[in-house]
Amino acid sequence: MNLQTHYDMEVALEALEDRLDKEVRRGIEHVAKVGSGFDSLITGR
Repeated sequence: MNLQTHYDMEVALEALEDRLDKEVRRGIEHVAKVGSGFDSLITGR
């Protein structure tokens, strides 16, 4: 494997990790919103 291919793979991997971080964060925020919605349903607030 040449250096350019290795570098390209590193860059692609970093982009994938960034995207995954964003997706996970968005998922957590969504769960938090849904959770607070359920809380307000149950407590009536």
